[in-house]
Amino acid sequence: MMRGAGEEFAMWLIFTGLLILLSLTDIRKRILPNRLLLLAALNRVLWMFLLREPVIPTLQAVLPGLAVPFALLLFVFAYENFRGREAMGAGDIKLLFVMALYLDGERLLLALLAGCLFGLLGASLAYFAGRRGGAAIPFGPFLSVGCVFAAAFGRPIIGWYTGGM
Repeated sequence: MMRGAGEEFAMWLIFTGLLILLSLTDIRKRILPNRLLLLAALNRVLWMFLLREPVIPTLQAVLPGLAVPFALLLFVFAYENFRGREAMGAGDIKLLFVMALYLDGERLLLALLAGCLFGLLGASLAYFAGRRGGAAIPFGPFLSVGCVFAAAFGRPIIGWYTGGM
């Protein structure tokens, strides 16, 4: 059955609200709560049934996207063992796994890239505003913005990048 744009919009609206809550919590408390991450994951699963998406093809579509957070997890693990310091919080990796339920692999990679670019811009602004203490900046809000960006603009950007393939 074809899903309606309004129904899919409702799913994204709830997910975006949860991303905002996650971002605000990360900014204030420097943590991405598991309960909110679980709610975001359950939102996607619930809408999979409400939108009557076929289970097996939907799960098959999610699997390639899981390669992005899994590869990043391996990279972060290797970096932290090599350098002996934290590179990325576990909540950020979990957030990427949740985002993989919503975005295909290409758009998830774009979301990660956009999140990194937005984070770099945010860190630069913080530096020039006088925050030079080397304090870590929460990455969750930037990943969230990257996710919304990739959901909204990902298909045309990826189409342009790949030459319309």
